[in-house]
Amino acid sequence: MTVESAAAQRTWEECVRRHMGLPAGARLDELAEPRRTWALYSLSTVERGRGVVAALKAHGWRPGVRFLDAGCAYGGYLVAAAEAGAAEVTGIDVDEDLLRLAGELLAAYGVRGRLVHGSVEDPELLRRLAGPAGFDVVTCTDVLEHVGDPRAVLGLLADCLAPGGRAYVAVPNFRCPAWVRSDPHYQIAGITLLPPEPARAVAYAVHPWLPRYGVGEYHTLQWYRGHLGSLGLDTWLLNPPGETLAAVAGRLRQEALELRAEAAGRPDPRLPADLARAVRGAVTAWADELLAKVSPEAPDPAVVDEYAVQTWDLLVVKPG
Repeated sequence: MTVESAAAQRTWEECVRRHMGLPAGARLDELAEPRRTWALYSLSTVERGRGVVAALKAHGWRPGVRFLDAGCAYGGYLVAAAEAGAAEVTGIDVDEDLLRLAGELLAAYGVRGRLVHGSVEDPELLRRLAGPAGFDVVTCTDVLEHVGDPRAVLGLLADCLAPGGRAYVAVPNFRCPAWVRSDPHYQIAGITLLPPEPARAVAYAVHPWLPRYGVGEYHTLQWYRGHLGSLGLDTWLLNPPGETLAAVAGRLRQEALELRAEAAGRPDPRLPADLARAVRGAVTAWADELLAKVSPEAPDPAVVDEYAVQTWDLLVVKPG
């Protein structure tokens, strides 16, 4: 890390502390959950953006691209794209507070970018931003599980791409054992397996102070691949499991057995009885399904991908 980059990161940490109402000396890694996860996630925004751009460099990234981050949040991907030579960086987000933070981040790193308040579900806005040429690269990470109609959003993002353009789409895997044990948004066991309304009730029961519950629908990897294919887009999973299929399958089965046993034990005392039963039933059904589908003796790669990867990182290419 350069001296300039280190100074920018320190400035950004001060912005995050101020936004969260934390004193200067507070250790972010000692905050109570889920605030700890939120703080560390915001601090890592530039590093996460650099990781995505590094992955794209192996798949068609070139200096001079027009870049859009759909659901840009803190703006770290815009910084990373500018560092990698993008000619134009644009971020759109529905949350005005996050956009203000993104503006502070870009200023700290000396990046000139366009920040737009609006929804990734707004076709007119996306069409105007893309213009007749379209964007060469679009990223959309940790966004689709928060929108009302992820199928429609994927179509809009496809329309934003220039011919031959690339999209990097990342979505959390709601059936991965790690997220079943503690979800990525609120750190609550079993909540990813529930439909939206009971999940919302569970979130408010566990965190009564929560200002809002922002998660909508989760879908399978097969669902995403199928819909992107129907749009005429080519799709690759960039982060399949790195171990042997047999090893991954064995680990999945062990985790399913452990989580099923935990669900059968003492329920979360913060949950009313009906919600505790819903969580227990969802986790038990998930574990039974995984155990029926995942075989260490004859592991199916597609099935393993459906359960083993925490967040699916998808490279999407629009034919030229």
